[in-house]
Amino acid sequence: MKKLLLGIFIAFCLITNVNAKGISPKDFKFFDKEIGIALNFPAEWEIYEDEKKAPDSFKEMLKNRTNKYNPTFLGMKKNQTAFVKLTIERYQASLEDYVELFETMLITSNITVTSTTYSIDKKSSTVIYQTKVNNLPIRFVDYIVVNNEYALRLSFWTLESVFDKQAKEFTEIAQKALFLVKSDQKNWEPLWANAKISLKQETPLVKNDNKYMFFTVKGNQNTVYIMGSVHVGSNSFYPFPEQIESAFANTPNLVLEVNTASKEVSDKMNNISSYGYLEDNKTLQDILSKDLYQAVETNFLNYGIPMDKMNRLKPWLIANTLISLKMMSLGYTTDNGTENYFLEQAGDKTIFELESFEEQMNLFDSIDGNLFLSTTLLSLSSMGEEFENLITSWKNQDMKTLEALTMEGIENDDMQDYFDKFYFKRNLAMTEKIKGYLEQNDNYFIIIGAGHLVGAKGILSLLNQAGYQIE
Repeated sequence: MKKLLLGIFIAFCLITNVNAKGISPKDFKFFDKEIGIALNFPAEWEIYEDEKKAPDSFKEMLKNRTNKYNPTFLGMKKNQTAFVKLTIERYQASLEDYVELFETMLITSNITVTSTTYSIDKKSSTVIYQTKVNNLPIRFVDYIVVNNEYALRLSFWTLESVFDKQAKEFTEIAQKALFLVKSDQKNWEPLWANAKISLKQETPLVKNDNKYMFFTVKGNQNTVYIMGSVHVGSNSFYPFPEQIESAFANTPNLVLEVNTASKEVSDKMNNISSYGYLEDNKTLQDILSKDLYQAVETNFLNYGIPMDKMNRLKPWLIANTLISLKMMSLGYTTDNGTENYFLEQAGDKTIFELESFEEQMNLFDSIDGNLFLSTTLLSLSSMGEEFENLITSWKNQDMKTLEALTMEGIENDDMQDYFDKFYFKRNLAMTEKIKGYLEQNDNYFIIIGAGHLVGAKGILSLLNQAGYQIE
């Protein structure tokens, strides 16, 4: 079962856009009239200015401020994947001098500065640096400006493995910071409008000879492409071979298990409490054995996450969160998964779903959550090696190895219900929908978890049994 844990959790990132024109600074989440700065953040960010209301991890930093501005606030995304801090210091020299001092401070603290850039008008600077926190590689980006005898640093940080994906949101938030430039307090303009992150590592355009889990199925009037996916990945996976990239580019319809990019699904995922929270005010301590609870607490503390943030979540969501954290620590994220890679290039393609978000949530609720959590904890230490084997078989279209990895434990009678619910019943339902797409005139590009394609009860076998030829 432990191999199966790798691909069955869902993550998302919702970015809210704000138009700066015509907005009063008082409408913003943070507004300081004396300095002349106003900032806003998307709804999934929580900002704390008072240490009494802040999480434990923020209390000391806010309490021990040397002045009322340093730091002005701390904040974090509600899913705890990224953090922010605004620091304001009295300063009367040039921006270049401040940035030089800031870099020196970082270097003397054994922190690696990887990039320093200035805006076109030389009024702001962006500094990117990296270090380790609790043995996890962390990347920071600071947007810096000097004005009105103040130096302002808007700092964001997240795991290095997801920095490139988060960087776009960081820049968008910084660009929506407004700065008072006239005494009439009406003329506001973007403060970091020209800020750019220049360190994003572009994927080299190298020849990719891997086969991957990519198949072509011919209908009466159309072609359906089926791409077996891994739900977490890294930038190194892409781009795919030309055959795959071209098929996707020239296909007007994209089909996913669940369209996590749709507003409807994003709203539901943003309100995960409706699905993943324990009922009747119960906590994990009420439903887990003492040993199992302590094991969960230890694992979250290893990532710097206190249990008071997790204690109301259902065991299956706890398990999926631990898997996600483990994958992130290994450099693999859902942002770099197969689905997200193609979604980012979907453009005006019509997007369809094989399942609904509710169906997937109900599926997790139907299994033994405590068993799922226990198995997850036992498998975390070996998950890195197992996932590498899974990736190798996926890249090489090694169907036998992939089947052995995903179906491990199927001979165990206790696991029959699990395999039946997570694979075989879903395979039958998804195959029926695919057969419907094969009766259309337009072509379709379908992305399904690779584990659903293998074996005698896999989707490819079911389509073959229905008379379709698969290449």
